[in-house]
Amino acid sequence: MSAAPAIAAGRALLSAQGLTIARGGRCLIADLDLELEPGSLLAISGPSGCGKSSLLRTLAGLERPQRGTVRGLRSGLIATAFQDPGLPLALTARQAIACGGLHRQRWWRGWWTLPAADLQAAELWAERLGIAHLLERPLATASGGERQRVAVARALLHGGPVLLLDEPVSQLDATNAARVIAVLRAASAAGRAVAIVVHQRECAALADRELRLSGEGGWTIGAP
Repeated sequence: MSAAPAIAAGRALLSAQGLTIARGGRCLIADLDLELEPGSLLAISGPSGCGKSSLLRTLAGLERPQRGTVRGLRSGLIATAFQDPGLPLALTARQAIACGGLHRQRWWRGWWTLPAADLQAAELWAERLGIAHLLERPLATASGGERQRVAVARALLHGGPVLLLDEPVSQLDATNAARVIAVLRAASAAGRAVAIVVHQRECAALADRELRLSGEGGWTIGAP
């Protein structure tokens, strides 16, 4: 195993120390040290079942590790896009994207009272990701790849400095996958820390670093 490159003290937006993740009595990731710093784009790769999604959910604070700690978690810090966004399919794409701003609203507000500013900002992200034509359509009428881009747009609108995205381009063709990665690279260049689970080698190659998981506890991190 190799440790992540050192960065200036206090710069990491999210960090893991000695992180061990196990499922069903099987160790997936052992003693992982990882730092997500501003301006970084990390690709997470490895075979199916190696713990990529579990790692992302653990970094987001949604699952507990068997051992180790995750630091930097606080309200509004992390934006996520998982393979199942969990949004009502009756929502329009505009509403679904604008839901990324719900964490800034009072607890009693929901998607039926979305602020006009977020509904307008949804249009900006939709245009950048090539899904502006979906804005007024229900999610139920969108394809799997289109819903993926809606989920990415929602995470970007969230505004949190850390983005954790689980296979955001797995259902996209090469052109649209490159478009999404370019938008995520621009987000990292603007100061966000972005981590994405990917299978495509061409997408991993566009990241600054790649974390490769073996599924038996092993991992390496370095240039893609």
